[in-house]
Amino acid sequence: MRAVEFAATERWTAMAEEMVGLGYWRLDADTRAIQWSANMYRIFGFDPSAPPTLEEAMSRIHPADSEAVNITLEQALIGSDGPTRSRLVMPDGSVRFIEGRNGVERDAAGRVVAVFGTTLDVTDRTLAESKVIESERRYRLLTDNATDIIFSLKPDGAVIFVSPAISRILGHDPADPDTLLARLGGTPGELSTRLLILELAGDIERLPGGMVQRVTK
Repeated sequence: MRAVEFAATERWTAMAEEMVGLGYWRLDADTRAIQWSANMYRIFGFDPSAPPTLEEAMSRIHPADSEAVNITLEQALIGSDGPTRSRLVMPDGSVRFIEGRNGVERDAAGRVVAVFGTTLDVTDRTLAESKVIESERRYRLLTDNATDIIFSLKPDGAVIFVSPAISRILGHDPADPDTLLARLGGTPGELSTRLLILELAGDIERLPGGMVQRVTK
């Protein structure tokens, strides 16, 4: 019965690992032999039937990250622990992003006998963040060079950002949001009402994102 329960627990653990992209590992300090959970093989792209050596596993580390990863590993073997972040280069040339955290296992005398830790595949999250950053960069380029006034508001009408065009069109400093309040409303609440009227009249365009408005001239 215990064997059945243990097998079920292992199966559930493997399923949970795969769902969140998490793997765990252990490195023997003396032999440098590594033990991996099932998802570590998936993350690093190795066949579970042929466990890799430490050198083979490290060969997956991106060349630009390998020195830092090696230093982190050597520090861990003398008792240091903490978070890590690096990239993997897969056999097909694709790149994966991983984050991890390691700890140390000591014997009764306090000597480090093993390093263990977790590895999380954060590729999807990292790529999504990169897309957001690039989108913001392009949007800022657009707003900085737009001939119209583009500005962002909080739900209460408070001004977050005003494009440089306000200086040319209205003669106000874009670094001073209050100038836009003075020109279009007077208070955040009055500005919200004014913007609604302008939008209904077709004098402004609501841009993607909900809060961003454009005043056309």
